[in-house]
Amino acid sequence: MLNLTAPDWGTYYLYLTELARENTIDLPNNVDQWSTKKLIRHIEKLETKYGKLEPII
Repeated sequence: MLNLTAPDWGTYYLYLTELARENTIDLPNNVDQWSTKKLIRHIEKLETKYGKLEPII
């Protein structure tokens, strides 16, 4: 069975790019080639420094 609630690579990629956009951070050109694990680590670093994104409703 497909788990549609679990985040995948695309979810993390979109979150990272939005987090960078909201905080005017430049991301490396090859971010679209990063592994899910690397995306998560980078997100955690940025959230520690800038905070999490506010949920969109």
